[in-house]
Amino acid sequence: MSGSELNIERVKALADGRVYTGESALKNGLIDQIGNYEDALKETAVMVGIKGDPQVVTPPKVREDFDPRSVDGRHQDRQFKPGKIA
Repeated sequence: MSGSELNIERVKALADGRVYTGESALKNGLIDQIGNYEDALKETAVMVGIKGDPQVVTPPKVREDFDPRSVDGRHQDRQFKPGKIA
């Protein structure tokens, strides 16, 4: 059973806030199969027609020390404390 085969009543019965294990999700038709990251990459490659091993491109991390809401990258609450020099 794939997710597209679940009727609305079944979805409502399952969507009650519980967290499902992989086995339970598979049994209830919420997922098609159990796998890991590598399995997902291979399956995706097959689905989109990539031959051989897919190349994964990871974008560079965004600088976390800059806050666009501030003037100089520091949070406002740290900048303007009475009696403190920023």
